[in-house]
Amino acid sequence: MQGEAYKNATVAERYLVAPDNKRTVIVGSSVANGLPPEGFRPADVATLSMAGNGAMTGLEIILRSGARPQLVLVEVDFADRGVDEDLIWHLFDPTMVALRHAMPIFQDENNLINLLAKASISHRPRNTVADRPLVSVAEWRDEIRERIDYYVAGFGHSYKLNQSFLRRFKTQVEELETRSTRVVFFLDPLDQEIAAAPEIEGWRRAVRNTFSDHQFIPAADVPLHLLDGIHFFGYAGVQYFEYLLGEADTELDDGHAAGLVRVKQATLGGNCGGLSGNFTYSARRWCLGRHSCDIAIDPRLLEDRVRGCNKNLDVRWSCTPNPSERVSTESNVTAAARLTLSCRP
Repeated sequence: MQGEAYKNATVAERYLVAPDNKRTVIVGSSVANGLPPEGFRPADVATLSMAGNGAMTGLEIILRSGARPQLVLVEVDFADRGVDEDLIWHLFDPTMVALRHAMPIFQDENNLINLLAKASISHRPRNTVADRPLVSVAEWRDEIRERIDYYVAGFGHSYKLNQSFLRRFKTQVEELETRSTRVVFFLDPLDQEIAAAPEIEGWRRAVRNTFSDHQFIPAADVPLHLLDGIHFFGYAGVQYFEYLLGEADTELDDGHAAGLVRVKQATLGGNCGGLSGNFTYSARRWCLGRHSCDIAIDPRLLEDRVRGCNKNLDVRWSCTPNPSERVSTESNVTAAARLTLSCRP
């Protein structure tokens, strides 16, 4: 097993080691691999990113594992690729499951052939949050115009909905919800021309119509630098991850207990063009269930410098059960900065 198949098997096997430890699971295509980039993912969050495939394969893995996550975020885009049945067989064949448990060498990540193959590849530095191109989003789009045109042509065919895929998609979601899992759909911030292509737009419309009673998180309204018009740079993946989990109301209490800090939205570097809500999830984790909290910034996030612009941290919050909103700001954030929110008298 090599290439995309090897990557997908490795991602799935890592999840299957302890699926019950993952309260939140993101399922999607290779795009989801950047939600967030490696090294930024909390321990109780898993991302089942299936290169060359999509969310339906991730949903099938969760279902077959028997896990009951609190929240599953489903990437709409590229989910119409169906389920990778070969991968599912590979992961859940009883004989292979027993071998992988008994002897880790049978796990794809530890397979000798794959280890030798990885060792023979020269490793480039990983994308980090400091990998933002030094040009504007519009200028970057000009630089990757050839890639954008390639995808627009590829997704530009007249769209014909695969009804069997859609029916199975619906069945997967319904089965997951019988486990008391909340399912939220989200759209990728694809380049505007790619998003308008018939195959992308047609599938999005079909999913919205099928799941009209579910929450859909729209694509961000602030343009982000994308590697090729589809995939995230590191900084963009971190921001979009925070935005998604914030919009899905993760780490948010019910608002009934009195005197607790309740973060509605937190934005880091909004004054520098940052995506609104790009720090919401982290801020909530600092403050959840507390009467006061000190919000700190991961120093790595400050590496994402917009030339000539020092970031502010803006937080919209309230003290439960009073919904009256307050706004607090920490200007020119540094690694040592702390923004204190308090509901104490």
